[in-house]
Amino acid sequence: MWLMFSTDFVILFLLMFFRVLSIVMVLPVLGSDRVSTTAKVGLGFFLTFIAFAAFRPRADAVPATFAAVTAAAVIEMFIGLAMGFTVKMAVEGINFAGNMAGFQMGFSLARVVDPQEGMQVSLIGNFLILMASLIFVVSGLYRHFIAGIVNSFAVLGPGQAVLRPATLDRFIRIGGEMFVNAVRVGAPWIIVLMLTKVGLGLMARTFPQMNVIFVAFPVTIALGLITISMAAPFLVATIMTLFGEAEGHFWFMLRAAMPG
Repeated sequence: MWLMFSTDFVILFLLMFFRVLSIVMVLPVLGSDRVSTTAKVGLGFFLTFIAFAAFRPRADAVPATFAAVTAAAVIEMFIGLAMGFTVKMAVEGINFAGNMAGFQMGFSLARVVDPQEGMQVSLIGNFLILMASLIFVVSGLYRHFIAGIVNSFAVLGPGQAVLRPATLDRFIRIGGEMFVNAVRVGAPWIIVLMLTKVGLGLMARTFPQMNVIFVAFPVTIALGLITISMAAPFLVATIMTLFGEAEGHFWFMLRAAMPG
C-alpha cells in the first residue's frame, strides 16, 4: 500500500532524493558550476517526486533503525555518485585529450576557464568540452540519463542497494578508462604532432644554424588546428560512442549494487 505522508514516506523519499541528487550533481551540463545549486536541488526534487509517484516504494523497504537508515543514505549517495561518475569520466577523457593537444601545440601558457568545472584548462580542452556538452544536449543524450535516473528505481528500490568489492573494482576501472578515452579522442593530433616534433628534431640536427624554436611554434599550431578541423567528424562519432559506453557503465553500476 502506498504511503501517505508518514515517517516511512519521508524516509523513502529522502533515500530516493539522495541517489537522484548525487547523479544530477556530476552529470555533464546539469552538474556544471554555471548551474545554480538551487536549480540542481529543484531538478533532483522534481525527478524524485516523479519516480516516487511512478514506482511507489513499499513500506517494508524502510530500514528498521536510525543507524540502518543512515547507512542506506550513504550507500544511496555513493551509488548515485558512481552512476554519474561513469558519464563524468567520459567528459574528463575528452578534456584530457584537449589538454594533451594544447601542450603539444604550445598552448600550455594560454589557459581559459572551463565552464563545466570553473577551473583553468587549455584552449583546445575547453573547445572539446564545449563540443561534448553541445553533443550531449543537441543529440538528446541527456534525456537517456534523466530517464535512467527515474527508471533506476524500477531496477533497484530505495534502501536496497549493497556495496560489493566488484562494485568498487568496476568504479576504479572506469576511472582508469579516462586515459584510454583520451587517446581514442586525441589519436589524430597526437600522432601528427608527435611526427612533427620528430621531423623538427631531425631538421635541428641536420641544419644546426636554423632556429627550430621559431619554426616549431607556427608549424605545430597550424598542423594541430588543421588536424583537429579535419578530424571533426571523427571526433563527433567518438564522443557519441563514449557517451553510449558511459550509459552502459551507468546501468552496470546500478545492477552491481543489487542484493542477492
